[in-house]
Amino acid sequence: MKKTVILVTLIIAIAVSFIYFRYSNPVWSLKLELKINEDKAQPLGTLFSLKNKYDKTLYSAGFQNVFNSYLPGNRRVLSFSANLDQEIKIKTFDRVFDDNLLGARLMVFKNILSMFFKFRAIQSFFDFNPISQQWVLAKKEWYPNSYGKLKFNTKTQEWSPSDQKWDQAYRFGGVTSVENKPLVFFRSAIKYGDREVFKNEKFSYHFYYASGVLSAYKKDLNDPTKSSFIHCVWHPRQGPLKEKEACTEHPNPELSRPYPMDHSEVLSFGIFKNQILISMNNGIIYAMTKDQLKVVFKKKSERISWQGYNMLTWNDVLLIGQYPSGNLYFYDGNEIKPFVPA
Repeated sequence: MKKTVILVTLIIAIAVSFIYFRYSNPVWSLKLELKINEDKAQPLGTLFSLKNKYDKTLYSAGFQNVFNSYLPGNRRVLSFSANLDQEIKIKTFDRVFDDNLLGARLMVFKNILSMFFKFRAIQSFFDFNPISQQWVLAKKEWYPNSYGKLKFNTKTQEWSPSDQKWDQAYRFGGVTSVENKPLVFFRSAIKYGDREVFKNEKFSYHFYYASGVLSAYKKDLNDPTKSSFIHCVWHPRQGPLKEKEACTEHPNPELSRPYPMDHSEVLSFGIFKNQILISMNNGIIYAMTKDQLKVVFKKKSERISWQGYNMLTWNDVLLIGQYPSGNLYFYDGNEIKPFVPA
């Protein structure tokens, strides 16, 4: 595969002006330059980490590689940390909703701080105005039926065609950057820059792209009892995605049991080396490669709730944030275990 250099390479000049010693001015600065020959949305990792003689990290910087329940984080966001011996003041933003509404996710893209709000049939986008210090409604979408052309009859317990139709192909599903262009995911489509590179309105997809692999949880909109996982080796610059040629499809193993329909949803995706981790709302976590889909975690009881809402690459493991306990777990390539800091 031909390697290309990102047009606007990630050149980072970091003047560490926030480092102050108690009785002196800044005494050092650091300049780093990062160049990537081929951007495949791979985790970019840590830029630097400075420790004292007691092996305590004082200052560090790196790129986020996080997935926050339903949506990927912006992997181009550079995070700094400073272990300062002083109080830090935190200012809160005004809220755009009340305590009864859930499902808000912060996004940072194209230097705009946005809040994506997902609640039942409503999706809204609020952009933060740094001048007025207020949230402004940018877009609102209403999807009254999650299955679009089907409706469920509670009396007969059957699905049937609906009289109403809604265009749900472009229901927002996340965004990431590849070679300085936005790769935007929708319910049944993908856009790269200003080009549409995929569309299949017969299915709904929950997409994830990392390290040159497009993954998705795929549901048949004409038959809610059918779903699968797909693994596609593909780069957006190759042009339109040809699913039958580029993708390997793994049947959903949970549907081997007599479920009336598939209620499963993906809560978070993550990547560990060549494995794609997929956390479902039914307490199951899968590890997927091109050749295999396997269960690496399953909750012990149907009576308890275990949901891996967040995934974050950290050192040599993949961290998983669990709801409702708030505990951290980690995946080392073989199994998922409780995370205990050293």
